[in-house]
Amino acid sequence: MASLPRAVRLARHFRRQNYDLIHCNNSFTYQVPTVLGAWFARKPLVCHFRTIRRLTPWQCWLSRRSVVIVAVSRTVADALRDQKIRTPIVVCYNPRECPTPSPEATALRCELLQDGTALVGTVSRLEDGKGIEEFLIAASLLQSRWPNVRYVIVGDGSKARAFERKAAELGLRAQVHFTGFRSNVGDYYASMDVFVCPSLVEGAQGVVIEAMLAGRPTVATRVGSVQELIRNGDNGLIVNPSDPQSLARAIESLLADSMFGQVMGARAAASARYLCDPIAQARMIDQIFTRAFAGQPFLNPVSIGTLEHFSDLPHSRNRMDRSAREREAVPTESEVDTQRIGNKTKRFYEKSYATDRRRDAYRGLRFTKMWYRAALQYCIPRLRVPGSRVLEVGCGYGLLGTYLSQLGARFIGVDIALSALSQFPKSTEGYCHPVVADATGLPFADASFDLVFCMEVLEHTLDPDALLDECFRVVRPGGHLVFSCPNYFSLVFIPKLFAELGIPYFREFIGRQFIDRWTTSFELRRLLASRGVVELQRAVRLHPPFFEKVDYRLSDKNPLRRINDWIFAAESRWGDSFPLNYMGQHTLCMVQAGGGRGDSSKFPRGHAVQPEDL
Repeated sequence: MASLPRAVRLARHFRRQNYDLIHCNNSFTYQVPTVLGAWFARKPLVCHFRTIRRLTPWQCWLSRRSVVIVAVSRTVADALRDQKIRTPIVVCYNPRECPTPSPEATALRCELLQDGTALVGTVSRLEDGKGIEEFLIAASLLQSRWPNVRYVIVGDGSKARAFERKAAELGLRAQVHFTGFRSNVGDYYASMDVFVCPSLVEGAQGVVIEAMLAGRPTVATRVGSVQELIRNGDNGLIVNPSDPQSLARAIESLLADSMFGQVMGARAAASARYLCDPIAQARMIDQIFTRAFAGQPFLNPVSIGTLEHFSDLPHSRNRMDRSAREREAVPTESEVDTQRIGNKTKRFYEKSYATDRRRDAYRGLRFTKMWYRAALQYCIPRLRVPGSRVLEVGCGYGLLGTYLSQLGARFIGVDIALSALSQFPKSTEGYCHPVVADATGLPFADASFDLVFCMEVLEHTLDPDALLDECFRVVRPGGHLVFSCPNYFSLVFIPKLFAELGIPYFREFIGRQFIDRWTTSFELRRLLASRGVVELQRAVRLHPPFFEKVDYRLSDKNPLRRINDWIFAAESRWGDSFPLNYMGQHTLCMVQAGGGRGDSSKFPRGHAVQPEDL
C-alpha cells in the first residue's frame, strides 16, 4: 500500500508525457510503483530480470502486468519459470565489449611473470563465496609439477588480508601476486595464459565473459549461468565448485598443451561475441520493444537458450550474424553451431545418446560396433599412432578415445550431440577431448591431424561430398583417413527394403535414423578414390542377416554357434580380397590423403595396397 501513491503519480506522468512503452529494470522487488503505474496508465510494460530471486505471491501477480519478461540468462529464465511465471520470457544476455589492453600490457606480463614461464589468474572481489581459497589450494597442488607457473589475483575486498595469509601458509608467497583494485583489467586479461573463475555462487558471469572475449582459455566452476557460456572441453573447461583437485587438473591440462589452449581461447572469443555483442543485443531489445508496443504476441511462451528462439523477430541475431559466423573458423554456441543441421535432426541424436553408454557384456556382443573392431584390428597396426593427432568425426560416446589416447595419440572427438559428449571417456593416461561441431564445418585449421576416423556417418548426412571435403581438408598431406558405412549391395538389402516399407518385424531389426541414405561399397570406394589412394578395403560382417540371433539365443556350447565362428574366420582371411570386400553388410576403407586418384591401373579394384607398393 505504501507504493500506491507513488504509482498513481507515475501513472499521471506516463499519460502526460504520452510514453509508448515502459521498461522496468530489476522489476517487482525494486520497481513496484513503476509496474503499478504502467498498469494504471495502460501502457505496455517490459520487465528486465538480472538476478535470481524467490518471488512472493504479490510479486508473481505483478509479473502478469508485463507484456514480456527479459531475462539476462537461461538460469534466470529457468528460475522464473520454476515459480510458475506464465508471462512470456525471452533471454537477452548482458552486452559486453572486449576489454582493450593498453601498450603497457606486455610490460605488465613481464613484471608479473618475473622468472616464470606461464601466468594463471583470476579477477574477483576478495570475499567469501568467490572461491579464492580453492584457487590457492589448486595452485599449491600444481606447485611441485609446475614450479615456474605464476599466479595473479586481481581485485580487492574485505578478505584480501586473509587470502594473502593463506597463500603464505601454502608456501606461495613468491608465486602469487595480489594486485588489489585495478581499472586496467584488460591488461591483466591479456597477460594471462589461463583464466580461472573458481566462484562458488552465481554472479561471476561478467568476468567469465570478459576473459572469453579477450581470448583467454578459461576454467570455471559449474555455477549459475557459467554453464550457458562454456561448453566443457570445447570453448572452456568446467569443474565442480569447492573441488581444488579438479580445478588443478583442469589448469594443468591447459598448461600442458598450449596449442589446445589457444584453440579453446579462439572458440571462447567467438562464442562470447555471439552471445554478448552490444550491437546485436541492442537490436534485439529494440525488436522486443517494437513487438510489445504493437501488441504482437511472442510466439514462444518461454524462449530460453540461444537466440534461435527469436527467429520470428525480423532482425534476429540468427539472421544478422550468419555471415559473421561463417567467417569465423571456430564454433559458436552449441545449439547454433549446427547451422547446417536441422533442429529435428539434432534433437533425434540428443535423444538417442541420452542413455548411459556403460553396460554389462551380453550375448552377441561380438556383433556390436564391428566396424570399430575391424579398424582396430586391420588399420591401426598399419599406422603410426603414438604422437599422432587423431580426429574422429561423429564420435558418439567416444569409444575410440580411451584406446587411442593410451597408445599415445592426441585424440579429439567431434559430434553434434551434447548428450553423447557428456559421457565422453575421461582419459587420465592421455589426451582425449570432445568438441561440439558440425561435421560439414569442422572448427580446425587445414592439415591439423595425422589420422581421421569417420565411422558410420556418411549415410547420415545429406551432403556426403561436403563431409568428405572437410575430412580431407583437416588431415595433413600423406595422412590417413578411415571410413566405414553400411553396404546395401549385400544380403541386408532385402530386410532393409522391407523395413523401409514399414513391415514391423524388419523395422525392429533395422532401425531408421532421421537421415538414412542408402549407401554401397561401390559408392564409398568411388568417393574416396577421387580424393586419395585407397590402401585398404575390407568387408565387415559377411554374415547373412539375422545370423547374430544365433549368438543371442544359443548357449556358448551349442554347436550351431560354430557357423558364426567359421564366417568370422573367413572374413578375417579373405575380407580384403575381391569380390568379398564389396559384399559385407558394412564396408571399411583406409585412404591416404594427397595421393591423387586411388583407382589407378597399378592397383586393381579391391586390391589392398601394401606399404611397399607405394
